[in-house]
Amino acid sequence: MKFKHILLDIEKLVGKPLQAINPKTAPIYITKFDHELKSYYISNSPSELGNSRPFTELEAIWNDLIYKGFCNVDQALYGSGSSRNQPETVFAHLPYIQHFRFKGKKHIFLRTEPVHELGTLSELTGDDLSILLSKIDNYLSLSNQNISIRQNEILTKLKTTLNHIDSGLSYTQISKELNRTIRTLDSLEGDVNNSIVTLKNELYQISEGEDSYNKLTEIRSVEELIEDEAFTGIENETDDHEIDVDDDLIINGEIVHYENNKDGLRIRHITPVLSLIYDRLSFNEIELQPDFQRKDRIWSMEKRSKLIESILMGLPLPAFYFAEKKNGDWIVVDGLQRITTVFDFMKDSFKLANLTTLDDNYNGTYFSELSRLDKRKIREYQITAHVIDAESDKDSLIVELFHRINTYGVKLSNQEIRSAMYQGSSVTFLRYLSSSPEFIESTNSKVSPQRQKDMELCLSALSYIVLGYKDFNYSTYNEFLSLTMKVINKHKLFLEDADSIDEGLAVISENSDIIFFKLENKFKQGLRLAHKVFAGAAFRKSSTVGKSAPISKPLFEVIIAIFANLDKNQIEQILLNIDDFINELSRAIDSDSTEFATWESDKYQIENRGFMYSISASTGKRVTILYRFNAFRNIIKKSTGIDVDIKPVLGKYNDK
Repeated sequence: MKFKHILLDIEKLVGKPLQAINPKTAPIYITKFDHELKSYYISNSPSELGNSRPFTELEAIWNDLIYKGFCNVDQALYGSGSSRNQPETVFAHLPYIQHFRFKGKKHIFLRTEPVHELGTLSELTGDDLSILLSKIDNYLSLSNQNISIRQNEILTKLKTTLNHIDSGLSYTQISKELNRTIRTLDSLEGDVNNSIVTLKNELYQISEGEDSYNKLTEIRSVEELIEDEAFTGIENETDDHEIDVDDDLIINGEIVHYENNKDGLRIRHITPVLSLIYDRLSFNEIELQPDFQRKDRIWSMEKRSKLIESILMGLPLPAFYFAEKKNGDWIVVDGLQRITTVFDFMKDSFKLANLTTLDDNYNGTYFSELSRLDKRKIREYQITAHVIDAESDKDSLIVELFHRINTYGVKLSNQEIRSAMYQGSSVTFLRYLSSSPEFIESTNSKVSPQRQKDMELCLSALSYIVLGYKDFNYSTYNEFLSLTMKVINKHKLFLEDADSIDEGLAVISENSDIIFFKLENKFKQGLRLAHKVFAGAAFRKSSTVGKSAPISKPLFEVIIAIFANLDKNQIEQILLNIDDFINELSRAIDSDSTEFATWESDKYQIENRGFMYSISASTGKRVTILYRFNAFRNIIKKSTGIDVDIKPVLGKYNDK
């Protein structure tokens, strides 16, 4: 969360009565937010505009909060008086801010997650307050000079110990020296930790720069870390709410046995022997390389041998999960490495190695070299499998099942799930586009191919080219993207060099449906023009952040989709008016301009939301999508005179 995001939250307080921390003081109202003038208006009455206050004072308070974790507004603004109470009151009504008193003065405290409703107050009391006050005392008493002295002492001790190691000092003596140094370091670490003004081990990251607050966070899971914008190269957004799914579908990590449950999702349970799995694989009835396969799941030879050893010993394996297509073929949801390991071993593709439990004679042995008894143990070994009907009308439930089934502790990404569910021309085409030189160049090689983030970004823009934006009426954004893949799968795609897809060397064959030539040309036209117009720094919300900043997916979508629909004359007009276009776009973003479009929803119109909001929050909702595209079209029209529209390549499509 950056300061600009804090402003969006504060703007939500416009028109609400904001009670001061002192209950005897009358409420105040934020009556207006002016992003262009970088000021907001405060009044004692909701019907009067009131006095203007600069954004800079809000930023000063925010910077103090992220630096220390707590803040006295008077000190942060270098003064006191009733005027300081107003910004203090504003901050106190944010859901991740609490207030308390320290040495008789009012303070506010930053939390890593919401602890109360927006527009209400929350006072820190009880044990939490006692802990916080103690940490503030520690913070104020621990000086940088003291830390530096103690660090130097530790460093000196370590250097001395290193010299003793080189001189041949006994292990016992070196161990004693290291233990003493470690105790000294532990003491310093304890004092520093006790001086960090947080509660319940909440941590937040601070870096240098104007937007110094990167993200408030508790200790994060693997899934959260690999979804971070620093890893994906795509700026994080406010998530849209997906359709809720019955939690009873999964209990303690296992799917409940529903032959035909009330939601229409069909799941059956089978116990096939490995010889049946081998036969299915031999006849391509189980796809060996589902598109959600990731390099971080490739097993070592030792791990593959251990699996075969477990089977020979008769040990149970974890359950397998498959999705069954209409033709009876299976898609692997969980268990890919185990299945391919067994198949490869039965084909004599590798020999056993590094086994420790079975007789050493098994090491170096191929399947064909095993005894008749051991071969039968493998062929007749029964596995437990859950088979999900992949053709169910309840796609949202299947997606939820994919999400809930962990593979080695890391959940599949949304695009990995889509690629698994809708395998076909769409997956191959997305791989081709995401590995193309045009995509890599226009995104500055910033978007990670891990977890198919590059494919998902391509799909997001391609979906508007294929289906348009005006008829967006989907319950979730995922439904929109999934429909695009299903529509594309109805067309045939051939590649002259299918083995080179990952390197982007594939060329669409003349045997492909003409639709792919049209989609490729439009998509790449958008990429090339964006790269040229924005001088290699496209799809960022600010021209000052540079090429290393994460990409804004909503900007990528709207720029590529609109630029893809320009004719030659319109492209020339854009290139002749680059400066005017960029200046107008930058102004619309920086000021959260409301002049370029009208919200379909009165709520958003009343709340005075603008273009910046449309590319930052609720970006997958119809109301925001319509506003974003209409505003961008009008920005182009005002700056270049071009009136451009998106004409869906496949027209209005209904898959329902």
